[in-house]
Amino acid sequence: MKRRLLLIVPLALGNWTAGRAQPAGKVWRVGFLGVRREPALQAAFARGMREFGYSDGRNLLIEARSADGRPESLAGLADAAVTNLRSAASQLRMTIQPVEVRSPAEIEPAFSAMTEGKSGALVVMRDGLFLQQQARIAELALKHRLATISDNREYVDAGALMSYGPNLNDQFRRVATHVDKIFKGAKPGDLPVEQPTTFECVINLKTAKALGLKIPQSLLLLADEVIQ
Repeated sequence: MKRRLLLIVPLALGNWTAGRAQPAGKVWRVGFLGVRREPALQAAFARGMREFGYSDGRNLLIEARSADGRPESLAGLADAAVTNLRSAASQLRMTIQPVEVRSPAEIEPAFSAMTEGKSGALVVMRDGLFLQQQARIAELALKHRLATISDNREYVDAGALMSYGPNLNDQFRRVATHVDKIFKGAKPGDLPVEQPTTFECVINLKTAKALGLKIPQSLLLLADEVIQ
């Protein structure tokens, strides 16, 4: 018997960019673009820049802009994500049931579709809309008794079961390495693509108990943080 795993697929995925810096009296300018304002990630980037001698307000100007959770559709990338998950699920004898959500009004009907499809778990993709609705998603997941996982720990803080993914603060701090090279004359296209090296696992035991799930002790010992 194949187990069914539900996946909410966003039609818009967030991104950010370090813009082409322009010296102005030895002050470098960096554009910080995202689907929502991310003060913590911007601060992590600024810390990384300080390691290379750049100080925001002195010789560095960081200009942040956001789409307030309403980015343009990047459906192709979401499809790239579904393909990878299908491949992994097949090895675990699971079935992926993608559900598309384009607006907050479509979130609750999506959970109804999960119930009708007899899904037992939920994978939430990274998306600005979902991040804004994370508390609601966690609440509905618990109501429909869906074990929910994401790559962002914010969902676990909101009540989801667990998260596993790269440490975003570490990633944005590492971006400073590339920006510094660009400032010094390197061409962006010549810089190597780096894979995340720091991952974290967070488990919400309170949610596990509410779902009637017993988390193996071996997994709890591997977790970076366990919320009681």
